[in-house]
Amino acid sequence: MKLRMGLAFFGALLIGIIFYIVSSFSLDNSPPLISLPKQGAIPTPTPIRSEMYTQPLSIETTVGKRFDVNVVIDAKNTVINGVDSVISYDPTMLRVVLVTAPTTQDKTLSLMRRQIEDGNVYITAIKTEVTDIPTQELTVARLSIQALKSGTATLTFQHNPTTTTGSTIIQAAESKNILDKVTNTTIIIK
Repeated sequence: MKLRMGLAFFGALLIGIIFYIVSSFSLDNSPPLISLPKQGAIPTPTPIRSEMYTQPLSIETTVGKRFDVNVVIDAKNTVINGVDSVISYDPTMLRVVLVTAPTTQDKTLSLMRRQIEDGNVYITAIKTEVTDIPTQELTVARLSIQALKSGTATLTFQHNPTTTTGSTIIQAAESKNILDKVTNTTIIIK
């Protein structure tokens, strides 16, 4: 019985000591044992002024099969003068057979250049009339492509933001490149 009372007293004393230590650390205004990095102001993201992508964004096909891909822009309601698309691909995996104007294209932009070189496609579409009509989402061209061998290939837009080299969307008011975002297409060939 005395042993139980002694153990109970020792346990209560141990709990009291632990409580004293914990409460003294939290009450003495000392710095915490773990220092967390200070968070700076969260920057406000810059809105995308325009973007360029191919549709569909991913394709699954077989060797020898032909498929079509649309080159699409979204100028986000901006008045533009024209578009340049420079698209690179692996010529051992893909062969671009043809570049055509889309059948549903409104006549805001005219397809002026459609050049196919080994591993690159160059497309230029320009506004043929001076108007203040803003451009939203618009298909610029259609690529007809043939899969040559099994593997994964990519249609990649060459894009150098804020320059006029590679893929561009040119704003009419200031004649500057406003292309902020490009999205490439992945092609799985079986």
